[in-house]
Amino acid sequence: MFNVPGMLGPELALAAGLNLALVLLLGVTFARRTWPDQLPLWVPGLGLALLLLCGVGGVAYTLSLFGVLSGPELLTYLLDEPSGRAWLLALIGGLVLLAAEASRWPWLALLPSAALMLYGTAVQGHAAMGGWPTITAQMVHLAAMSVWVGGVLALALGRPQTPAGLDRMTNPALLSLLALALTGWFAAAVQGGSLSTLRVSTYGWALAQKLVLIASAVAAAGWLRLRLSRALSPKPALHAELAALLLVLLASAWLGNTVPSAHVMP
Repeated sequence: MFNVPGMLGPELALAAGLNLALVLLLGVTFARRTWPDQLPLWVPGLGLALLLLCGVGGVAYTLSLFGVLSGPELLTYLLDEPSGRAWLLALIGGLVLLAAEASRWPWLALLPSAALMLYGTAVQGHAAMGGWPTITAQMVHLAAMSVWVGGVLALALGRPQTPAGLDRMTNPALLSLLALALTGWFAAAVQGGSLSTLRVSTYGWALAQKLVLIASAVAAAGWLRLRLSRALSPKPALHAELAALLLVLLASAWLGNTVPSAHVMP
């Protein structure tokens, strides 16, 4: 039986907050470069604040599980433990990325800080179990999702764009969808086990829900194209796509906190 109630808790909240932080920080930075002045700088700044909150919360929660939560122990964890250092790397990468965006550094100058932040977050979950191949795939997966959601968020909540302006999201969204499909397939193959195992596991159920929500976002994108072809307002379709993608972030957090089928003892 699927343990759906067990998906609720601090782990889910922290993972969902982390996904949203990446969208606000990395995805919105992409959107600001694609559509200048579409969203103010405080939006990625909010992403950095949320990243910091999730980092502190995650470390505090981890230490509390061992019954220790003092200042010296917190510092030791951050400096000596791999997962603690990963949080520091993510925060440093996010801080540099925000400073680079505020200073309008060139595109290429943003990549190292973005990669550092993605690495620091990617190694917090199941991806760390598989070494560099799964960590790299997870970094690409997080980057693709952040770009897609960040772009749609900017178009849905920012000032109205012309059809030509909206078309600038088509290629990034398609590339993000392709990257999500490839890296998601790789993660499912490595962590999900056999197809028969996926069908009866909580991990497989969570994966199925995520796929349904991604399909819903794609359907909303198709509705957007239909509305544009009929000279109708794109906002309803953009809002629907954004809602579906935000649910995808939540489903991703649930999936990331579900024991992979391949790691479940028979």
